[in-house]
Amino acid sequence: MAFGRRDFLKAVELAAAGAALPAISCARPEARPAARRRNAPEAAIVSVCGSCPGGCGIRARIVGGRLAGISGNPLHPVNRGGLCPLGIAGAQLVHHPDRVRGPLRREGGEGPEGLRPVSWDIAVGDLAGRLRELRGRGLAHTVALVDGTRGLAHDLAGRFLAAFGSPNLLAGRAWNDTAATEAMQALQGVGTPAAYDIENARFVLAFGSGWLEGSWSPVAAARAYGIARRGRKSGRVRVVHVEPRLSVSAAHADEWLPVAPGSEGALALGLMHMVLREGLEDQAFLDRWSTGFDWLRALVLRDYHPDAVSELTGVPVATIIRLARQFASTRPAVAIGDDRPGAGAQTPQVRMAIHALNALVGAINSPGGVLAPPPVPLDPLPAAPTDEQARRGLAAPAIPGGDVRGLSTWLDGLATYPVNVLLAFGSDPVSLLGGAERARSLLRRVPYVVSFSSFLDETAARADLVLPDHTWLERWEDDPCFTSRGFPVLGLRQPVLAPRHATRHAPEVLADVARALGGPAAAALPWKSFREVIVHGLRGIHRSGRGALFDIPEAEAWVGTMEKGGWRASDFGTFDRFWQAMVARGGWWDPIYDFGERGRALRTPSGRFDFSPLAREIERRSADPARPLLGAAAPPAGFPLRLHLFPLLAAFGHTQGPTPWVQDVLGHEMGQSWALWVELSPGDAAALGVRDGDRVRVESPAGSLLARAHVYPGLRPGVAALPLGPGGAPGRVQRRALDAHAAALVGASGDTWVRLRRV
Repeated sequence: MAFGRRDFLKAVELAAAGAALPAISCARPEARPAARRRNAPEAAIVSVCGSCPGGCGIRARIVGGRLAGISGNPLHPVNRGGLCPLGIAGAQLVHHPDRVRGPLRREGGEGPEGLRPVSWDIAVGDLAGRLRELRGRGLAHTVALVDGTRGLAHDLAGRFLAAFGSPNLLAGRAWNDTAATEAMQALQGVGTPAAYDIENARFVLAFGSGWLEGSWSPVAAARAYGIARRGRKSGRVRVVHVEPRLSVSAAHADEWLPVAPGSEGALALGLMHMVLREGLEDQAFLDRWSTGFDWLRALVLRDYHPDAVSELTGVPVATIIRLARQFASTRPAVAIGDDRPGAGAQTPQVRMAIHALNALVGAINSPGGVLAPPPVPLDPLPAAPTDEQARRGLAAPAIPGGDVRGLSTWLDGLATYPVNVLLAFGSDPVSLLGGAERARSLLRRVPYVVSFSSFLDETAARADLVLPDHTWLERWEDDPCFTSRGFPVLGLRQPVLAPRHATRHAPEVLADVARALGGPAAAALPWKSFREVIVHGLRGIHRSGRGALFDIPEAEAWVGTMEKGGWRASDFGTFDRFWQAMVARGGWWDPIYDFGERGRALRTPSGRFDFSPLAREIERRSADPARPLLGAAAPPAGFPLRLHLFPLLAAFGHTQGPTPWVQDVLGHEMGQSWALWVELSPGDAAALGVRDGDRVRVESPAGSLLARAHVYPGLRPGVAALPLGPGGAPGRVQRRALDAHAAALVGASGDTWVRLRRV
């Protein structure tokens, strides 16, 4: 039969229409007779999306026991019914053909081919036996757990390690949504992430931050942006975006400044220089709530004159002067840095320079500024029991840094003891370290690697034991997060469907291992199910009487008024009634922020905003004749283009396997999908002899990869821009769209230059 162009186009249209559906069922048509479809009972279950760190609420539509689609929960305060492509496509995870269907143990060579199915009893017994043997030899401290979870699952992981006797609980999330950035920690002394009150700001200055497409919750950021742009009593917000690439966030700003990559910190200090010269700083805040400012002031006025900053950043002097005046006089104003961890992220010094601008204009813990969300008042878990072996292990020096980067340095030769067992708990350390051969070689230095992944991600594919978790649609979890206005939120994730395969929830598997070990570990994790742990924690919220269950937006003002007046805002009734309402509505929040509670937002030894760490870094940098200002290093010979990595709305923070619909919309705004691309300015492309669509090899001193060239006028010359891929599993039945890790090009210093050549 002939198959012409018209037939091909019809097939493509049908495939595209199928990909746009909110869910794809892999069941055969004959398994769902017409009578069943017509008369099937329907139900709606509220839960929390687990495709990215945003914490958005969802409503799952169940028809005849099958998941028919996912939409946003209009009661959830983070997204109020909105949902991004990742959340909508989450329905495809349950029937994903690349899921790990049961425990796997390595019985052959490297890679997925060497893994063989085993029973849960054998798998748990193997891990417990390995841990028991290490503990008996006094080597409990040589176990490390890389944790990508949050909430009570994170607490259980730490509790397990403490009872076992290891100090090595390492952060391993694709997004820094559970801890403060280095800037918040160093300058304010707080351990919480920053909440940027965009809704109430009159001026937003974003430095290299994809805050609309790559923030901890793009849906929440878009909602806040919409409220601020629609006009309020304080006036419509003005947004200035600083980034070498015209991104989604830059395109939605009033002004875009295409600075040289890595020079954002110098621009921030140049703006500070002009604010100080013209006397526009918030002197009242600086006198009452800061320390170390005189030291920083002297350095900034000495070194960061607009002429020097303009030469480094490419921003005209007149623009620096105008922008400094606008930022300091249009209050409340807030400066947003790039809070992403990992490859391509801003250095701690750059983040501190940007964050210091907020203190300069009094935007710390104030409406329209930078807020420190209070914790959710859960009942804490009781102290973990220990014995002499555990206490000896906990006294050993911990891996510095407390995250996967510290683990990389440790395994790279700076260790004082080996890591004998590595537990990848809700995390993919190899992907977080770039996914290149260097990251894989580091993993080979660990004798025994265990992954709890639902898919054969980069770590699981090379692990010795895989203990597959449920997907987020099949498990109970608490999901603590916050809104842009600093309100604490606790979403309740509940199973939408029964587990499809022989998978088990990772915290419950950890409890099984603890029971097999016996002793303090067994006593530390006595719960039979994770639902019991959630119920234990929720009793603290019920007892506090604070906040309210998720409700319509109009209820927010009533709750705030009641709490400000000292009244209990909500009558939760009995705990059973409170629990049932949590399950029905999806969670709890507290829509009030106490701006007078300075002690929570400023936790430095002095109780003030401390400029000293930034001043110390500037003074150290000024002594370096090669790099006297805060900016990127000079390019190494033969590598003329500066690398810029940017997030994708449809992929940011994604940790599950590849789904067809998401892959097709990954680079929709750029006309790209299904393959990695590298963006070049028209001038750079012409100089290299590269045309749009050419296959090129991108090389850096740290690695290389293949990509397709895309000539993009919205890119600063001298820059090569690559998207950060979705991570997760490479895929066997369904391959990953971006099958190369752009992060593999990034060296240890973070300053990365590349070259391109046509293939």
